[in-house]
Amino acid sequence: MNNLILFIDNLQNILGMCPCCREIFLLTNAKLVFTDKKENKSKYGLFLSFQKKIELQQRKIDKMEMSLEKLEEKHWMALEEIREKSHESGRRSAKKILKKFDPIFSGRNIDPQDVKVIFDPVEYVVFDGMYNGSVKKIELVGRRPKTKKEENIEKSINKAIKQGDYSFKVLRIDKSGNINLE
Repeated sequence: MNNLILFIDNLQNILGMCPCCREIFLLTNAKLVFTDKKENKSKYGLFLSFQKKIELQQRKIDKMEMSLEKLEEKHWMALEEIREKSHESGRRSAKKILKKFDPIFSGRNIDPQDVKVIFDPVEYVVFDGMYNGSVKKIELVGRRPKTKKEENIEKSINKAIKQGDYSFKVLRIDKSGNINLE
């Protein structure tokens, strides 16, 4: 038993040398690692091996980022297409509903969104094509006159249009409520 204690006590004095870095260490501080593959024992070889692993990982990361960018682009394109289709579908649905409520304009193939109400002396102004971005013509729409006065007003409007006695002015209302003529 004494020999065993003496042997263990002497193990603390055995030194070893690292095959990679040539550093000296106590055997009692060493950890044994067994592997099947042979490794390059030089510091430079370990550095190159580590550098190759980093480059390989960086290439994988770059490929993943490119793949992610492509997926994001496809996602945004699909989302935009869905929005456009939904917008167009909503517009068609609104026109169908308006057609039920408004046979006057829908029956004449006038987009109800091109119609503006002014009530008197003309009930509606139709800016044909305005909703599509290009006004082709402007129509004044009203009901048949019921009185002599309404008939005279209609005649005077027709006369002014035939004589070219009309103009277009732009009035802007600023934040304080003032009206300015441009």
